[in-house]
Formats: sequence, C-alpha cells, structure tokens
Amino acid sequence: MKRQSFLLIFFISSIFVSFAQNELSGYYYSKSGTYIEIKDNMFKLIMPNNAINGWYSNIMAEGIIKQVSPSFIELNTDKDFMIKAIKNIEINQQVDSVFTDSIKVRFLIPYQRGKLKISISTNNFRTFELDYLDNNKELNIPSDVKSISFYISPDYIQAHTSEGLFYGTVGFDSMIEYQVEDYANVVEIKISSLNDSFFETYHIKGDYAQIVNDSIIWKGEVYKKSK
Repeated sequence: MKRQSFLLIFFISSIFVSFAQNELSGYYYSKSGTYIEIKDNMFKLIMPNNAINGWYSNIMAEGIIKQVSPSFIELNTDKDFMIKAIKNIEINQQVDSVFTDSIKVRFLIPYQRGKLKISISTNNFRTFELDYLDNNKELNIPSDVKSISFYISPDYIQAHTSEGLFYGTVGFDSMIEYQVEDYANVVEIKISSLNDSFFETYHIKGDYAQIVNDSIIWKGEVYKKSK
C-alpha cells in the first residue's frame, strides 16, 4: 500500500512539473530589450542588437530550467565551457636552434576584441606577464623552467547592465601545470575556445528566479511574458 501511495504521489508530482514547465514556455522581455526564451525545460538568455551593444554573440546563456516550486525556477547552463576550454588546450613543444639561452612561450588564441593580459607562473615561483595582441603573442622565460601554468583575462570588460553589473567570466585559469620537455625551447599553447564570446557568456550554476503572475524576476530584472 505504501509503495502504491508513493508511486501515485510521484506520478502526480511529475504531471505537475511537466504541466508547469509547459505553462512557462514562451518569450519573456525586459525593458532593456534582453529576453528569455523558454521551450519545455530549456532556456536561452538573448541580448539583441549586439552591433550596438558591443557583444559578439546575442545568446548570452543557454541551459536547463527546472521548476522547484510554484513560485521559483532554477536555471543552470548545460555545458561547463571552462572545463571544455581546458580540455581543448593543445600544447606543442619543439626545438629552435637559433637560440639556446631561454624558452619561448607562444600563445595562439582566436580572441580579437582587444588586449589579453596573460600571467605565466613557473615551477620556481616566478611570474611573467604578456600583453597578448595580434602582433605580440610570445615571450621568453628562463631556460631552467621545468613547468608553467597561466591565467588569462581581458584588458577590458563591458558591463551587462546599465548599473554596471557583469555576469560573464573575468578570467581563464589553466588549472594545470604543464611540464616543459627537456629537449624543448619553444612551447606553443593553442586555446581555440577563447573566442570573442568566451568572457561575455554567462555561466549559471543553481540560479533561482521568481515567478510572479506572467513575469520572471531574475538578477533584479523583470521579464514579462509576451502575449
């Protein structure tokens, strides 16, 4: 009897969640022009007119939406782009006979929106800085370095809201210490994921938004459902 009651409650709860999510489906617009598109259990946060706003991509976030109560929903991006970027790093090490007194570290990054600040940390607790641009992609470090890690951040961050709030990514940490091979004096680091939209994209983990009548209130902004 208890098992039957449990299954009945579970079945009713599933129907409620499914019905509630279908009721949520639609387009929700804020006064700023940003809008949320919900279809079943998926959502997209879209900021149009990017040529004017200065954003590279109009989709600022997309992921999974879950109704946790009649008044609240939980939002999560369905992909961890930071982990993906780390996994996609390509390291190529080689020998250049032209110089022997240092190690050349060269970065290949598709980001084109301005300067990137790259901080390289070594196994002997030294730090080297590179202002990465199209014409400045490499620097030399001492030949006794055995491993490196790095942190990359954009020189300029554009706020997502008129109040100056920024919801994107302020920096990229390699999280790994890469070994420099004994034979190598050139280390080439290719990070294909760091494109023009990488730092501006929202990474949402367990954000809660409130449902009030036909509106969604998220991060202090009201998104009203289009009729």
